[in-house]
Amino acid sequence: MIKIVSKTIKDNFYPLEDCLKVCVEYKQLEACALLHKKIGAYKESILMYLSILDKELVMKDFRKELFIYDKREQKK
Repeated sequence: MIKIVSKTIKDNFYPLEDCLKVCVEYKQLEACALLHKKIGAYKESILMYLSILDKELVMKDFRKELFIYDKREQKK
């Protein structure tokens, strides 16, 4: 879906607000964030991207990776 939205934004085929309504209806968070950014709703865009990161990022795994990275850096 994000590829379609990116092309739509680039080529200005459809009104962005209408595209945003469809993306919201189908819960396409990345496309919504991109459309919010394009129409100038930067706060909403950032909140959407943060929501995406929150869903994608497993904190336990992230902490483990940071710990391993920190150990590697200390050995240098």
